[in-house]
Amino acid sequence: MNYQDEYKQKLTAAGEAVKVVKSGDWVDYTWCTNHPVALDRALAARKDELTDVKVRGGVTMWMPEIAKADDAGDHFTWNSWHCSGIDRKIIGKGMGFFAPMRYSELPRFYRENVSVDVAMIQVTPMDSHGNFSYALAASHLADMLEKKLGQPVVVQNVVGAGGTQGTTQIAQAKPDGYTIGFDPTGALCLQPHMNKLEYGVDSFQFLGIVTQQPVVMMTPKNAPWKNLEEMVEIVRKAPGKYIVGISGRGNMSHVPVLALAKHYGLQLRYVTYRSTPETMKEMAAGRLHFHADNPVALSQYEVYGLIQFSDRKVDNLPMPNSADIGLNKNFVMWQACIAPKGLPADVTKTLVDALSEVAHSPEYAEAVRKLSVNPWWLGPEDAQAFYAKEFAAYGEALKEALGK
Repeated sequence: MNYQDEYKQKLTAAGEAVKVVKSGDWVDYTWCTNHPVALDRALAARKDELTDVKVRGGVTMWMPEIAKADDAGDHFTWNSWHCSGIDRKIIGKGMGFFAPMRYSELPRFYRENVSVDVAMIQVTPMDSHGNFSYALAASHLADMLEKKLGQPVVVQNVVGAGGTQGTTQIAQAKPDGYTIGFDPTGALCLQPHMNKLEYGVDSFQFLGIVTQQPVVMMTPKNAPWKNLEEMVEIVRKAPGKYIVGISGRGNMSHVPVLALAKHYGLQLRYVTYRSTPETMKEMAAGRLHFHADNPVALSQYEVYGLIQFSDRKVDNLPMPNSADIGLNKNFVMWQACIAPKGLPADVTKTLVDALSEVAHSPEYAEAVRKLSVNPWWLGPEDAQAFYAKEFAAYGEALKEALGK
């Protein structure tokens, strides 16, 4: 099952979702533009079934549906952490309260004092890797969920600049174990050779490497070729006509295709896009012809693979690999869990033990193989040594491909 299928299974209508709210519950609408819209409307429709439902929000940007009825105060009570003009109007109706606070203390309030029965959060659309972002949600949100779930929760998918923006955030984070990164090969091994970055090879410590999978060159299912051999024949006849979508110069969406083009003597054009969904949209529209990426994308978009850039084939990727065509290049995406340098030993042990246990579990292996990903565990010392070799190898590959 891919992420889109799993998402569709879990997706439910707002009217069904709000049935979990009971009379007397504390409901959190979070903050500002993250106030829910559809759920608020559905909850208002249940007004006559409910009493004493206490709702929290703050810096309210529009009048909530639950506050519009003349008798809304008989069913709902609004509690604002910080009043906008809308909040003042709700309080003026006699159905709301203002809770004065210093914002820097709000996360602690949620951890230590505040009860939440139901949280309603407006998030960004799911990305190609199954991640959501709380976007403009305020910092107390993670603390609210931490108390509800009994464990720390941070959800952030940072895209852009070939993965270096998110990696920079990890490098600059406090080494306390609360901020770790799930980082790809390109941001760690390719981009530092290409650009002057705010991090280097000594900015992190490795907690482990947990997956690996070959980079796959993919093309739209409606492309004028059906396999690699046909593609090479057609593209050779039209130098400069066909376009490759890349997420950054000199990264894993770029260098493998450069190597293939050099191998076959192809002249391609390269255009940079911010994200995989944006790239795939252009491919579906016929404005783009190739993209090299994680094989997970094969199950999520109307594309198929032409070649896997690895000397070892993944069983469920029915396409040639580098060795089959005589291309002596190995471009494998591995995902590493990294932390800022200086993590305390006891924190490191806790995180590594947890990662190792998950990485060795049959459930994990089954889940990642469904995504055409190989489960693979390297502990901290082995991962650090492996990284040093990969960093040097990709430096040589860049020199060959780009003259860097």
